[in-house]
Amino acid sequence: MSNTKSTLHIFGGGELVSVAEKVALENGWEVVIRTGTRFRASMPKLNNSTTIFFGNNLKELMLEGPNPTSNDIGLSISAPWIIKGDVINKFNGRLFNIHNQPLPVFKGAGGSSWRILMNDFSGGACIHFLTEGIDEGKIVSRVDFKFPEECTYPEDFDKVTLGHSKILLHTWLTQVMLKNKIEQLSEYDESLSEYWPRLNSMIHGWINWDWKLSDIKSFCEAFSYPHQGAVTTLREKQIFIRSANFIIQKGKFHPFQTGLIYNIIESKIFVAHYEGTLIIEDYDLGSENLNIRLGDRLFSPKECLENAFKSRIQYLPDGTVVKI
Repeated sequence: MSNTKSTLHIFGGGELVSVAEKVALENGWEVVIRTGTRFRASMPKLNNSTTIFFGNNLKELMLEGPNPTSNDIGLSISAPWIIKGDVINKFNGRLFNIHNQPLPVFKGAGGSSWRILMNDFSGGACIHFLTEGIDEGKIVSRVDFKFPEECTYPEDFDKVTLGHSKILLHTWLTQVMLKNKIEQLSEYDESLSEYWPRLNSMIHGWINWDWKLSDIKSFCEAFSYPHQGAVTTLREKQIFIRSANFIIQKGKFHPFQTGLIYNIIESKIFVAHYEGTLIIEDYDLGSENLNIRLGDRLFSPKECLENAFKSRIQYLPDGTVVKI
């Protein structure tokens, strides 16, 4: 009888890696991690017995470390690659992905920013078979929940989701390793599917001052913590807005006054808008040495707004942002 240990092959990074590693080691499994260089600085502290390979070419990384055996399990956790069939086939139906959204909605890597824009408080996380289709594999375990009303920024939603995902992954992976049995949940209605692409605040986060005040407010929150904030210009320099409120004052201001700073009280900036007033409460001037003056106008160049609509991006394994 062979004493060869089974191996958990992890692709990716983030806090969930330590959860999966802990379960594997507790069950006598070995752990091998293959990940992009962008995770080098943020990889959680790992056990000395865990083997980790950093690189930006998955085919080359698959040549390092052990090949998957019939008893091994593969797990994608924010993998920095779109894993193709040649790698998927190595696992013979035992390669999975954990997706921190309630599939079939919120497919893709757009994250909580889209949720805030849509004012959607229905959360969830799923573990599914990894296929070449994005988040399309059949689900083997899931959790659904409602976000607390106090969740405001992406980091608030992400913190709640991470807590549920940790429990989901720990419970499911423990059962699979103990029983060596993978059960499939009932299929969902694919007609309900929604896919939302990645976002980057410097590309997609430009404020359109023609929007309603409520839409500007939610847009600022969607690109807020842990991100830099929604962006516009002040005297041709960028200013990032993380939090704003508003007062509806129909007929008070002409549309030509939109964007003009008409009052500053302590740290709050009062901006005219054709619907009323936007009150900017939390902002960042970046590295610019700017003083905010009454009568200045907040303005987003047309080319930046158009670029936000026409640009789709991808993060390469080394962290580089490219348009696709």
